[in-house]
Amino acid sequence: MRTIEQELTSCMALEKVVGITIFYLSIVYALGNITLAASSAILLLNIPHRDVALLGLFLIALGSGGIKPCVSSFGGDQFAVPEQERQLQQFFSIFYFSINVGSMFGTLISPILRQDVHCLGEESCFPLAFALPALLMVSAIVIFVLGKRFYLIRKPGGNILIRMCGCIGYALKKKVTCDSRGQKVNHWLELANDKYDSKLINETRIMLSLALMLSPCIFFWALFEQTGSRWTFQASRMNGEVLGYFNIKPDQLHIINPILVLLIIPFFQKFLYPCLASLHLLRTQLQKMVLGGILTAIAFFMSGILEMYLQPTYAVLPGRGEAQLRIFNSFGCNVHLQGSDEFNASVMVESHDMFELKVTGVFLEKSIDVRVNILKEECPNIDSSSLEWRGAFKLTEERATSYLIHGSLRHLNVTSTGYDNVAKSDNGDPRIRVLYSTPQNDILTLRGCDTKTQHATTKLILNSANVTSEELELPKGCYELSSNEISSEILFLKFGGVYRIMLPNKNVGSGEKWNRILFTINPPSSINMLWMVPQFIVITVAEVLFSVTALEFSFMQAPVTMKSVASSLNLLSTSLGNLVVVFIEKAVHTSNQVHNFFIYGGLMIAVMIIFTILAINYKA
Repeated sequence: MRTIEQELTSCMALEKVVGITIFYLSIVYALGNITLAASSAILLLNIPHRDVALLGLFLIALGSGGIKPCVSSFGGDQFAVPEQERQLQQFFSIFYFSINVGSMFGTLISPILRQDVHCLGEESCFPLAFALPALLMVSAIVIFVLGKRFYLIRKPGGNILIRMCGCIGYALKKKVTCDSRGQKVNHWLELANDKYDSKLINETRIMLSLALMLSPCIFFWALFEQTGSRWTFQASRMNGEVLGYFNIKPDQLHIINPILVLLIIPFFQKFLYPCLASLHLLRTQLQKMVLGGILTAIAFFMSGILEMYLQPTYAVLPGRGEAQLRIFNSFGCNVHLQGSDEFNASVMVESHDMFELKVTGVFLEKSIDVRVNILKEECPNIDSSSLEWRGAFKLTEERATSYLIHGSLRHLNVTSTGYDNVAKSDNGDPRIRVLYSTPQNDILTLRGCDTKTQHATTKLILNSANVTSEELELPKGCYELSSNEISSEILFLKFGGVYRIMLPNKNVGSGEKWNRILFTINPPSSINMLWMVPQFIVITVAEVLFSVTALEFSFMQAPVTMKSVASSLNLLSTSLGNLVVVFIEKAVHTSNQVHNFFIYGGLMIAVMIIFTILAINYKA
């Protein structure tokens, strides 16, 4: 949400009155949450929802960009250093601890409110999911105001950021224009000593050195922020069932991170850090950050290895110059296909079966002429010696196309069911589509028949003029299938599966019972989501070592008048990290997720080598 401009703009006012800044920008943040909740109430409010949602996101970004640099520095200002240096270090751990308490409950509750609660006539309830953070933010403002009399509020020191930028600009101008007039200086910033006092010049030099040391944070956040995108996508391709009792949604898996943070921070503070210090290990903040960066790379290597095992379970999608063809036979007897190209040799599709074919040499489009027939000796119920259809299968490059063979005792038809979406859904829910041939309109009902799907009831209108329904995404579980023409049947849809339900031609074929046939186009996810837990453990340990320590490091190293600016620089690295991801994605042209994970891990190792060199030469 944060942007570079918002971070820098907020810095300009941070050193003036930090407490007031937190108060007013918290109100902006709360208004953003309220606006976002209102924008999602589509049926309730007659408003331009997209524009209102963007306004809400802007207010949230503005409020967040102003609050976050202030809160950590405002908390740090409550301690007297060096007398309370140890308590200050504990504060930053507690501060990060409290952030993750909120993150844990948000990650756990928001998906439930969004997906499992029904409101305003919709199957989901986005307004409630967005309204909860708004309510909590308003409560936080009230608590913050009530505690005002306990706060230590330091005297404002003017707009330090503008003065610092002015100092840098003036010194650079003199250096570039060679206007130093033989002036000998130890540092180029001292060229500004004829306009700015030595205290500001020294503090600005410290901030530039600090900014250089915090630059590796950019790449750390470039990787860490992908746990909410690339890792969520990876989780959606896995089985979320746990012990057969409940299912984990892909976006709920991230609750592991805040839970682990809540466990790891006290353990590190009370036991690990003191123990390592007694062994003369990880004694400095920069050493902790280096180890955290290396663990971040290891976590991405682990996700890359897991992806190697996941890829064989993914749908095989047609690539450049390729197409896929699926032919469904709704007759109760065999069907023969013969024609050009791939059908030079006769192909038989057995009764109530499916035939799949990968076609190559497809450039934009390709048409395959074919003859489809049914023989009376194989299908005694037909009225003539054979039924025949002549036509062409039309294919499109990089797309999957299906055809349904259907008809009556006198006629044979082959109809395209359109393009097939054979990839797994983004949230892991099973995908289904119904193929049918009915002489009159009908209604097909899918009703959940277990505790997980009991609220998922869907009615599909089977229009006699069509042969396919719309594609649905339903929760994993048991469903009862029924209609006017079909007796009640039970089918099971598994996590990540892509299915086609075919309703065969009634009274056409061998006379067997007319029921549905379930085809698995893309098999359900077989690797459990819990296999992602080890990489979450590693990256959470890395987060505590790197992020918490960087927050503490930036505050303690910054001059007294620039604490909030330092905190803002630390937060600015998150925004820059997101930009780095965009540039890397543009530069690295690969859709292979294994390659992506290893590329990011390798780049993180390279950055940590550079950071180690900087840390060795850094002077506090």
